Amino acid sequence: MRARQLCTLAMLLCFVAGCGTADEGSAPVPGSPVVELDISGMADDSDGEAVAKTLARIDGVAQAGVDVANGTARIELKPREWEIADLVRVFQAALDPPYELTKFHWQLGDISATVSP
Repeated sequence: MRARQLCTLAMLLCFVAGCGTADEGSAPVPGSPVVELDISGMADDSDGEAVAKTLARIDGVAQAGVDVANGTARIELKPREWEIADLVRVFQAALDPPYELTKFHWQLGDISATVSP
């Protein structure tokens, strides 16, 4: 992921959502966003279970589900202020090879954004 691009995206989303001003750095986003990830490297259901368990153990994750056939994960986050750039770093760090985060999609209500590496 391009950290600068993510910070810019987070600032824009936060500004549009009315949760503050667009300052330098990563902007907090209020509420309970849904995150969708594209993850490469999952070959079978055991890989999907391993990835789902790993994602579910991350602090702040309410639920995590994985679709191996589509190579995706859907994560519902617990309510609090989130920083988009921090979320991407946490999900990237949680996935050990052969799994790799290839796309990050964030949604809160009608506002959404997708970032690809």
